[in-house]
Amino acid sequence: MAAGKTPFIPLNAWVAAVGLAAVMVFGSALSFLQNQRAEQLAVSVAETYRGLAELDTILPLVSEMEDDLRMFLATGDRQFLSMSEQARIAIDGHVRAYEVLANGDTVRRAATGELRHRLRERELAIGATAQAYLDGGSAAALDQIRSGRGRAAIEALDEQLRRMKQRDRDELSVRVTAAQRAARLAAWAPVATATAALLILALALRALRRAARVREDAESR
Repeated sequence: MAAGKTPFIPLNAWVAAVGLAAVMVFGSALSFLQNQRAEQLAVSVAETYRGLAELDTILPLVSEMEDDLRMFLATGDRQFLSMSEQARIAIDGHVRAYEVLANGDTVRRAATGELRHRLRERELAIGATAQAYLDGGSAAALDQIRSGRGRAAIEALDEQLRRMKQRDRDELSVRVTAAQRAARLAAWAPVATATAALLILALALRALRRAARVREDAESR
């Protein structure tokens, strides 16, 4: 090749260079976006697990309130009413925590509102039984229990919690699947990008070598 002569770069090599750059940019963007999505989905999965844990604590605490009421009716010791109130406060804390996790989800927020209503009905039934005992003794409390108000309230509460937990479990399954898919794509994106880049680079080198041979043949004639 004569000194000072500009090396000839074939069109195929330019196309390959542009393709290589495009593949690198696209692959990097895809990997970044999938990593970001996988992280977001992982957070949502963790929040759904936490929400289910909050819901799981509610019925045991309601049972504690009922046990405290029975002990109060059996002994007349007001300390059990205080213990029932502590359980009620703990329930409210778990409902608030669930509501925070449901921020932005209108369906879950509406379900939480219904849950509060059902809890309030059960609390009122417990309070009415305790007050009946204070006003009229065991017979009055027994009449209040026989009214069926407390049983209806606990059945409605149990059904509301069942629906909420089922919905969260269904959503959890979808989120876990989506998170796993995003994680796989994020892991494979760099591999696919590197493979495509190597292929394009090989094609570019082949085009350069072919162009060099053609030019050498032309100069030797």
